Amino acid sequence: LFSCCDCTLTYYRKKEDPWNAILSGAATGGILAARAGMKAAGKSALVGGVILAAIEGLNLVVMRVVMPYFEKQQTVEVDTLMPPVDPLKPRNPIKRKPLFDRNADPSSSPLLTGGSGFGSFGGGGGFASPSSSSSSSGQWDAPGFG
Repeated sequence: LFSCCDCTLTYYRKKEDPWNAILSGAATGGILAARAGMKAAGKSALVGGVILAAIEGLNLVVMRVVMPYFEKQQTVEVDTLMPPVDPLKPRNPIKRKPLFDRNADPSSSPLLTGGSGFGSFGGGGGFASPSSSSSSSGQWDAPGFG
């Protein structure tokens, strides 16, 4: 009900100021107590207006007196032209080795030479090179299939 009154006053007055909230508080108090009679509605409207005037007055004091004090105490300068620094990003990134060397000879890979590594499961080597294979195709053949 308060918001309804506040928005209605803002629309008709074409202003957004503390008087809207004060009058809305008074109207809300009066509307809620209207069933008890005119005298009770008037008292409730007065109390609602006084309560909202106190709240708006305190808000005004905070905004005009207290906030400038804290703004003067602020030591952090904010540069609006630079993007903000991500606090979760590490400042010194970890340098890691690449997973493989693009310039290395592929025949020296443990997967292809038959040495220790993933290609030597079950007693067989990896892939055999064309020179050591008995296959005449000249391509890389898997042992036992050629």
